[in-house]
Amino acid sequence: MRINYPSQVVAPDITDEGAIRSALQNGYDWRTVRMGDGPRVRLLTYRTSGTGAPPVIQVGRLLHDQDRVLSQFLMGLLIVGGSISILLGVTSWWLSGRSLRPAQRAWEQQQVFVSNASHELRTPLTLIRATADLRSAEPGGCQ
Repeated sequence: MRINYPSQVVAPDITDEGAIRSALQNGYDWRTVRMGDGPRVRLLTYRTSGTGAPPVIQVGRLLHDQDRVLSQFLMGLLIVGGSISILLGVTSWWLSGRSLRPAQRAWEQQQVFVSNASHELRTPLTLIRATADLRSAEPGGCQ
């Protein structure tokens, strides 16, 4: 006797020969099968004993609800994972820019120092060179 509840979907009769062979050999078989039109069914096949009983009993449950919950979970996981990845990317870009500012400032200060040092060294060298050129140009100067 089958009781039908209005909110419950009743699975059609399914006979899986591979599950029957396995149950007859091992005592039971537990597998997921796909029906011809697409829905998946979790199928338990159990070997019976006794006279007048069928050799096996197969009980199945539609996995439609589990598949729907799983797809919703995966969609949520993709949305949350994508959002977190974007947030981490923006945050790391901001932090890397912030951490490079002191190095950039130090580089600029080094450039200013090198420029000033080069200027300070060039001025006396120019005077010494001009004096040396003047002396070598005078008659009787060093040759």
